[in-house]
Amino acid sequence: MWARAGPGRRGGPSSWRARPRGGRRAPARRRARRRPRRAGVSPRVLRYYEQQGLLLPRRAGNDYREYTEEDAARAQRVALMVRSGMPTRLIKAVLDLEDTLARDPDASCPLEVADLLAAELRELDDRIACLTRSRRTIADYLERTSRTAAERASARESARAGASA
Repeated sequence: MWARAGPGRRGGPSSWRARPRGGRRAPARRRARRRPRRAGVSPRVLRYYEQQGLLLPRRAGNDYREYTEEDAARAQRVALMVRSGMPTRLIKAVLDLEDTLARDPDASCPLEVADLLAAELRELDDRIACLTRSRRTIADYLERTSRTAAERASARESARAGASA
């Protein structure tokens, strides 16, 4: 069955595409390429994660990347860590440690990874302290300005009441 490619498209061979009969689902390999998009990660970001060694998708015979559900979940975890401000070198160390622990639950955390994690924890504590001070400053300023605005409004109201009397 053939269908028009989309509304407003002009005729011709390039505007026609095959539509599966009976509303069949897309082939598994096409769905596999969509998985990371459903995880909220763009193809460009996926390639970056792959370059950094954070994500290692399987390659199909045509050299396309094929993502499993586990790859999509890992991409989502990586994106969450990146958004939280964690550097990719630390994310790689954490993911490698998770992979090691999945293979050998008795494995211990390498000293260099523990040092990286401790340094990141100190940096997070410093950022939290700085953000807390900034929040306090903004809240104080907001309280002062809203109180001043309320006092000005009250004074204007009193002036109007006095002028009309």
